[in-house]
Amino acid sequence: MEERLGTALIRAGRIDSAALEEALDVQITTGGRLGSVLVALGHLREEDLATFLSEHHGLPVVDRESLSRADPHLFGDFSRDFAAHHQVICLAVLGRNVEVAMVDPGDVTAREVVEQRTRRRLILKVVPEAMFWDYAQRHYDLKKPERLSWTHPDASGRAGTPPGASPDERAELFGARNAHIGGDFTMRAPEAPAPSAPRTPVVPWARLPLDQRTEDELLATMINATERSELGNALEVWARRHAHGFAALVLRRNEAEGWVALSGGERMARVEALSFSLENESVFRDVVQMEAGYQGSAPGGAIEQTFFAALGRARPRELLLLPVIVQGRVVNLLYLDGGPEAPLAYEAREELERVAEIISATYLRMILTQRAKMRRDRMSEASDPGVGG
Repeated sequence: MEERLGTALIRAGRIDSAALEEALDVQITTGGRLGSVLVALGHLREEDLATFLSEHHGLPVVDRESLSRADPHLFGDFSRDFAAHHQVICLAVLGRNVEVAMVDPGDVTAREVVEQRTRRRLILKVVPEAMFWDYAQRHYDLKKPERLSWTHPDASGRAGTPPGASPDERAELFGARNAHIGGDFTMRAPEAPAPSAPRTPVVPWARLPLDQRTEDELLATMINATERSELGNALEVWARRHAHGFAALVLRRNEAEGWVALSGGERMARVEALSFSLENESVFRDVVQMEAGYQGSAPGGAIEQTFFAALGRARPRELLLLPVIVQGRVVNLLYLDGGPEAPLAYEAREELERVAEIISATYLRMILTQRAKMRRDRMSEASDPGVGG
């Protein structure tokens, strides 16, 4: 869906191939929907995205006035569930039908859930992701993703970065640039395999559930991941085996957000919903600025205390924090501890460094593979006079 949307936006003259390539690169490491990333980067206006989504899906776009009149508790607690889990807003009941606004009207599962819970047929409308989160944050106290919360129109009406911003300035919105290079833990992405190289054949263990794979098989899963979610799932299983407390954070602009977090083997939703500034003093800020890891006693600053509380644990005796660096910027932070009493195992540093290197290389391979596919698609279209004509 995302690639088709990008290609359709190019054909419609809304963006160019360079803008799509940049947005897809950013999307690999930060997640989010392609249209929202394009808006955040300043390549597309929100109203233009809404109009295009309407044409693309053949559905009307919900206007802000209709959204403001929508009863946030139309179906009681279900209304919040629809929003939190499926990005759906119930607008109004019209006889045996219910009018709903969806970020992704192509999400069949979400449509079926709403139909079953409301026992009504759906009348669909499209709602841009940023508009959806404005509503969900106001009425359901759902946290708006940081990648959307800082987008705002500038004088030219474009959201995100100012007109004429350089690639480096736009990259600042999604990750910290180099401040200092050095330290024992500094990591760079190893050379990724050529995008045109054949994929690794399917091996027997690839059919096993993640939690039944050996250590080497789990690392191979990360190496061969083709989607960010696949990488995150493998990372979660790895963390259950190696850490008393673990978290992977995503960097966007000057904020860190939770991605995967476990404490005592249990998923910690509070950390995954956590967002904190990297401008204030903390060990997280130091690791990002130095592009070098930290291993030692747990600092007792305000941000660290908030993080430990979200992780549901006392201040650990020792922690390890490493950056994941892709194309010269920190995109993730990996946190690991051994609990409030035990020091980290001797091999913990080496194991987490290996995972950080694998994640970095996997991201880079995804980016290069995606770029190669886009070039092939453009060449194919250019050689076929019937395409787009």
